Amino acid sequence: MTARSLWTLLIFLSLGHVPLRADDPVAAALKLTRESGSLPIWEKVDAAAAVDLSSQVRGINRSVFILGHPSAGYGTGFVISRKHRLVATNAHVADLRSKADKMLAIGNDSSLVLEVDNIWYHPGVVRSSKAGIHLRSADPAIGEVFPSCPDVAVVHLAGDTDLPPELTLADRAEISDLFARPVGMIGFPGHDTVSWPGAGESAKATYRQGVIARATDFYNKADLPPQDCQFLQHTMANWFGFSGSPIFLANGHVAALNNSGSSVRKGGLVTSLAYGVRVDCLWELLAHHDLTDRVAVPVPKSELRLERFSGEDPQVQNLQKARDLVLRARVLIKENQWRPAGDVLDEATKLMPGYPWIYDTRANLYHDYLKATWGLRVSNAIRQGQADAYLAYDDMIVAQREKALQLDPTNIDFLVSLANARSNRAFSQYYRKYDDAPNIPENRAIADKILALPNITRSQKAMCYGLYAMSYSNIDATMPWYHKQVEVLPYDPASYANRGGLYYDNEEFELAAADRARAKRLEAAWAARVKAWELATSNDSSVRNGARAVQLAEQACQATDHQEATMLFTLAAAHAEAGNFDEAVRWAAEALRLADDFYKSDIAAQMRSYRNHKPWRG
Repeated sequence: MTARSLWTLLIFLSLGHVPLRADDPVAAALKLTRESGSLPIWEKVDAAAAVDLSSQVRGINRSVFILGHPSAGYGTGFVISRKHRLVATNAHVADLRSKADKMLAIGNDSSLVLEVDNIWYHPGVVRSSKAGIHLRSADPAIGEVFPSCPDVAVVHLAGDTDLPPELTLADRAEISDLFARPVGMIGFPGHDTVSWPGAGESAKATYRQGVIARATDFYNKADLPPQDCQFLQHTMANWFGFSGSPIFLANGHVAALNNSGSSVRKGGLVTSLAYGVRVDCLWELLAHHDLTDRVAVPVPKSELRLERFSGEDPQVQNLQKARDLVLRARVLIKENQWRPAGDVLDEATKLMPGYPWIYDTRANLYHDYLKATWGLRVSNAIRQGQADAYLAYDDMIVAQREKALQLDPTNIDFLVSLANARSNRAFSQYYRKYDDAPNIPENRAIADKILALPNITRSQKAMCYGLYAMSYSNIDATMPWYHKQVEVLPYDPASYANRGGLYYDNEEFELAAADRARAKRLEAAWAARVKAWELATSNDSSVRNGARAVQLAEQACQATDHQEATMLFTLAAAHAEAGNFDEAVRWAAEALRLADDFYKSDIAAQMRSYRNHKPWRG
């Protein structure tokens, strides 16, 4: 055995690396395995590791603080130096001080309010500027923190009141291979901590546990040296307020800081980010600001490669361009401009091949092309002698969905989209007599796993109902699930289209026509919403057009009876781009009233921007 392999084995044994279960056929079918470098969102730790993690919480919980202000929001931090009164958190949490001119801190199980009097930012923090440009800056006035960066800050607590003990930071050996390791997290999520504690009230932290599902750099490249894989996806249920929480190993050492302070939107759906920034980013911050005499960093400053942050990172600009190109492609798809949309996505792929939304959007392109050409019915292609072409697109859709999910395995939207694509392909092959009957129980298994996750949203429930519907081959068993899907998401065109197709197959033609007409109106509304969002929030000033965005967003709101939160916050963004900030605040507030709790922090952030007379950038 070589010295390197012996050292790897010692690390493996000392950290209690939990082998992945070999009895999860659903994960294997979705290609979410240890070999792929990505694990499913439902992956759990085994019983022994769960006991170890739970036992560590008792020693950690006193050292976490809720940070923020009643008027600005809140996140989580944890003590890294008791003597020097230092607390680590996310950069975007530290930014809350600039929104309220003051930042407060309350320890877990304490009602004592302390004040933050100094902040240090990681030198690699990236912000989205008012001009729509992404650049490195510690200045909150430049703009919001971009999630895919070293989102780390350290704050100093004023006063001389004794603080709880500092948490131990993991060392280089402990973070060298975090993939699939059991981890815990403790902080102040919004579903439990619904508001800033009132006078005399104690802060009460919440505990989660899971595994590291993927380890990459900040641009989602995974095939890199371990030192570059500082961005972690994990399977712990996330919520606003958990930002800045310590993510710790079974020995209690902090391996990362949770930075799930935002979410990703796709059409009318919002998917939670479940990301963490590895603890060596905190080492870099401490070394950059010469704070290593106050907090012990386990490696010399010379080994931390701080020169990487001395200038602008071209990859940041490439990621920004790729995001804008994906948004452009979505608009072109809605306009049935298939080839231009594909060319735009190819350009985005060259810039940022690890950006998962490229592959998700390309799958949507193929799907919508099938819909426009053959009505998503292989029988139509068979009659035209074009079944091979139809099935080839089915295969390409599945391949793109698999790629998106492997790049972002905690994304429930990607998971359900892949399950649907696999079912569609199976049914197409079945009707073409290329294969045996579809493996329909698999969808039920996936839906069962998603519904068992904590804090899922209405959108995610509706997705699961769609999976249940597709898992049955007879109308009587399928129809109730489409009814439930429509009930949960009354403004989702796909639900009406699916139910309408089922009505048609059952020769209930009037009901089929009504559902299909409703689906068509809603599809037009969502297409208008996508275009309005681009016109209102694009980072490219030549694309933005506030007046036109308002027109399109208002059309979308009227089609959904002004009762769909996504349409309303789009209307708010459009008004902000047009300079109508009072209207922007009004419609953002209405969106906030209608939205699921999970999304309210995002909408509240937009509303704060409008109150400061700043438009939103996508």
